[in-house]
Amino acid sequence: MEINVHDRQIEIKGNIKTLENYMTIKDTVQSLVDRGADSISFIIADSLSMTSSVIGYLMKLVNVDRIHISMYVGDDRLIDLMEELSLMQIFGVKKLRG
Repeated sequence: MEINVHDRQIEIKGNIKTLENYMTIKDTVQSLVDRGADSISFIIADSLSMTSSVIGYLMKLVNVDRIHISMYVGDDRLIDLMEELSLMQIFGVKKLRG
């Protein structure tokens, strides 16, 4: 997994699948929040899933820290997972267009 940050936008390339991936995402997001970000956009082009630890952390951001999240997802399997978990609205999930 690789992460690139552009202002308040986090681009994640590769699969989100390990504890190390979670820690990297958490540290990256937390640094934006610590600098005053109240909204964060994620571009997840090719991950087919997301670990429960990442989902839990993002839920905390939305429900406790009141951070607005939007997520642009490229892989239909990850979109299906978000739909199954009823997270489409909470995370502002949209299909990533070409």
